[in-house]
Amino acid sequence: MALMLGTGLWKLSPQEHGTDGMRGTPSAAGAVWRAEQPVQAANELAGRLQRAGATVTQVPINSGALVHIESKPEATSAVNEVLAPLQAAVDSHGRLDIRVLPLR
Repeated sequence: MALMLGTGLWKLSPQEHGTDGMRGTPSAAGAVWRAEQPVQAANELAGRLQRAGATVTQVPINSGALVHIESKPEATSAVNEVLAPLQAAVDSHGRLDIRVLPLR
């Protein structure tokens, strides 16, 4: 699935273990978001999530980033609105990990 967001082409890919990670439900692998410029995409996503009330940490991986999202109950709705274009949402504990990687 390809989505146009911001300044580039973004692609969210399901994991080998199913699509649970894409919906933000518990999944060992989490969601994968493929972008032309993954570090920039991760930074932009982190900024939008922080403005929505989430706590966001980023860890560099390969040529991209792991974005760890934590949301308090009062911010969950706003955080999920930011994640909706990615067809993702935080889980019942308010957490989600998204790996932002380069397009293949």
